[in-house]
Amino acid sequence: MPGASRELKNKGLFLKGRAASLLPGQEQAAEQMLSKVLKLEPKFLEAWNALGEVYWNSQNYEKARGCFEQALECCGENSVSLRNLSMVLRALDGSVDVKGDNYRQALEKAKAAVALDASDGQNWETLGNAYVGDVIMNAKHPEEIRKALVAYAKSSSAYEKVGKHNPSLQLNWGNAAKYMEDYDLALRCYQRAHDIGAAAAVSEIQQIHELAEQISSYVERKGDLKLKQLKDLTTDLKFRPVIEGDKEGHNFRVLQDLRTGEGAGPLVARVVTIIDRLPVILICCDANGEFFALSLYTAERDKIASAVTARKTVLHIMKPKFAQVSVMGPGGKTWSYASARVAHPGDVTVVGSGTLASAAAVAQVRSGAERVETKPRAEPCTEPASELSTKARDPLQEQWIEASDAKTRKLTAKARAAALAKSKAKSKARKERPSAKNRASTKKAEQQTCVAHDVQIPEEQDLDEQDPDEQYLHEQDPHEQDLDEQGPDEQDLVVNEQDRATKDAEDADEQAASEVASTQPSEEKDNQNMGRQAERKRWCDVTSDSEDD
Repeated sequence: MPGASRELKNKGLFLKGRAASLLPGQEQAAEQMLSKVLKLEPKFLEAWNALGEVYWNSQNYEKARGCFEQALECCGENSVSLRNLSMVLRALDGSVDVKGDNYRQALEKAKAAVALDASDGQNWETLGNAYVGDVIMNAKHPEEIRKALVAYAKSSSAYEKVGKHNPSLQLNWGNAAKYMEDYDLALRCYQRAHDIGAAAAVSEIQQIHELAEQISSYVERKGDLKLKQLKDLTTDLKFRPVIEGDKEGHNFRVLQDLRTGEGAGPLVARVVTIIDRLPVILICCDANGEFFALSLYTAERDKIASAVTARKTVLHIMKPKFAQVSVMGPGGKTWSYASARVAHPGDVTVVGSGTLASAAAVAQVRSGAERVETKPRAEPCTEPASELSTKARDPLQEQWIEASDAKTRKLTAKARAAALAKSKAKSKARKERPSAKNRASTKKAEQQTCVAHDVQIPEEQDLDEQDPDEQYLHEQDPHEQDLDEQGPDEQDLVVNEQDRATKDAEDADEQAASEVASTQPSEEKDNQNMGRQAERKRWCDVTSDSEDD
């Protein structure tokens, strides 16, 4: 049986090459043995993945990419090759455009890997890393990182089911939570990483404590400024004009307005100092002398630092989100401070200079790849500790990740349909309502008839007074809200929201129907007016006849 012996020999050579790939300094020997295996058996999936990992550990990313792409081409789609290809694509160098496209492809490959095998914790971890990388590299909305937090949570759950603990997952999870300023979650992740042997977690915990203490102390003590200095900071803030071109004439807001949700104008504040971290944090002071931290996402610190001047620059901040940050420190100590967050620097205007849109970050993320520490498995592949509009392979299996976007689009379409129906109802009501000229001519004719018979003109209701039903049409509809506001929390990705979307659509249809119905009494009013005119005429005739008698 020469064929069977050749297959066994090839399998043995693969195992030797795989074992050599796990030993430091044996990469060249592993490469030679695995390459020989693939020459004899080009459709050996495990050999392609193992050779790709050898190149990955040697930081030869182009060859690693070729191996994983060959594995997919020769052996068909599999979650291991897709997952590894996602990591390699994020590690490749190139121009900004090339890297941006690589990160988008990496996210696509990671989602495809999860769709093929949702029980593998490494697939979910890679997907979380791909989301974070895509947000930073392609300047996506920071809320997209919520999807990464969901993926990390699922990865942790999958690892726990097989009794595995991955420190790199906890570190990446903590980094994503820290970027979103969710310090409680970040501290829990770093603590778990420390408990399972990640020495770097201690410094991360310490950095969060130091940052929270620094900001809270500065905000609470108002930068240790003297009363006269503080007065100089706030004296002219109340007299600053609103943003040029603001036709609605919005007034400025202070932090208290933002905290209570009052007002609609820009938050006006003066920059006091800059905190060196990501996202960029500016310590600001509003017109009431209240200090707070302004977090600018997707912004480059150096550009922000060159665009603002401490204690001089005045900012008009549009679309800020208020948050009260609280961090628990050692010994039960707690640091707390007020925060306003802005998703893009273009939403902030420097008075006298224009917006900070030019300070938007164009990330050039370079993954710090580490050696893959692996253990032999039936399907050899492992995920390394990685760095911080995609076409899905199987939409049914990826429903968990698209549910929130589909729900938001559907609710937006229903809200717009309801608003259009209301607009048509208003237009119809205005057209059916008698014009002022017709009402005036009718009233004049009535007066002439009564004067001719020397009869006092009876008082009647002014038709120009707004009918209560029509007044309802001009009231603000609570459903007519800004459709550009931030959508629901991304942690709803794993929840089916179809029922709630259907109920909202039915409510919108019922509201539009009731508004159309409210315009119908206009015709009945005209009939009542004509009847009232005939009644007055008969009354005048009867009075005239009685006088003649």
